[in-house]
Order: sequence, then structure tokens, then C-alpha cells
Amino acid sequence: MKTDKMIVSLWIIVLSMYSVSSEETMCAASDKLPSTVRRGKRLNGFLIEAIEHISIMVCGRECWYEQNCFSFNFNVLTGRCELNRYSGDSKTLQSTNSDSDLFSDIIDWSELPQNDPCYYETCDDYDKCIKGTCHKHDCGPFHYSNYNYLYQNGTVIGSVAVASYSGECMVNRCMERGFWERRHQELNCDHPDIANIEAVKNFKSNEG
Repeated sequence: MKTDKMIVSLWIIVLSMYSVSSEETMCAASDKLPSTVRRGKRLNGFLIEAIEHISIMVCGRECWYEQNCFSFNFNVLTGRCELNRYSGDSKTLQSTNSDSDLFSDIIDWSELPQNDPCYYETCDDYDKCIKGTCHKHDCGPFHYSNYNYLYQNGTVIGSVAVASYSGECMVNRCMERGFWERRHQELNCDHPDIANIEAVKNFKSNEG
């Protein structure tokens, strides 16, 4: 029993050291970023796609791959990368009061190296270059006249958007062919956590 406890304790110490080391490495990497990267800033409301647990260098590369990506948010501590549809300025950027939050317009970021498979590829709007080939990836912003936007977790394939009209909720999903598919469902539009409603998460596609 004592041996088991000692092993568990040693693992906790190792994991703690790894966590601290990883955090220090990410912070050190952020200190070497271009001067155009803005600390304590982020752009909200124009999300294309969120990618978890990657480095800021990979985040910038993912934005280059995405044809409609013009900027990105990045959190140094979590490794969360958010690709944005628009660039940011003094009017649209929001302050977070945290040096862990970084923002960059893609035009200010290093271009892809020439040995990257996507360097010579020019994809169409709403496409993404993956390993040198363009793929349909993005449905574009969800807009419906007279509908009240409630929730959206991005615009890439698999993303969900929820909107309401006259108290009725409409659930939409970005489909593989690059369009929003919709259907009416009995949802409470006033639900405080509509993003986690099972009817939204388990939306079934009618696309063959």
C-alpha cells in the first residue's frame, strides 16, 4: 500500500513539473513574437474555427491554410487558437487585461515556408488547404433575415448555429457540401445554456 502511494506521489510531482515546464515554454515562446502581435487583446464575434492545444506558430499556419482567415486569437496558457473571419482594429478589438491573450492579423504574420505543401496552392473562398489540396471547409457566416441570432460555435463543417423567430428556435448545421442545413425543433429560446441542449448536439443531418 505504501509503495502504491509513493508511486502516485511521484507521478503527481512529475506531472506538476511537466505542467510548469510546458507553461514556461509557451510563455517564453510568446516573448519572441513579432512586435505586431497585440497582448491582452482579442477579436470576438467573427469565429471561423477554434482549435485546441496547439502552439501559436501552428495557429498562424492554420490561419494561412484557411482561405477566409484574416486574423487569429491565441491563449498562451491553454493553447486555444481561434481563427477569425475579419482583421481587427482599435474599434473591434476587446481588452482582456491578460498578457496570456494574444491577437494578430494574418497579414502581419510570417508567410508559409516554400517547402510547405500549401505554399503554391490558391484555394477558393470557404476552402482550406490541407496537405497541398483544397477542401470545402467553411459554410460562411450564418445569416437569416428576420431571425434573431442566439448561438454559434463557428462556421466550418460540423458547426452549429441556433436562431429564433417569433419564439421558435431554428437549429442549423454546416454541412460537408458547404451550406447551412436547417430544421425546426422544439427548443426553449430562453434557455440559459442553449449551447449544451441535447437537441442541438445530437442534430441529425438529412444530407445523404
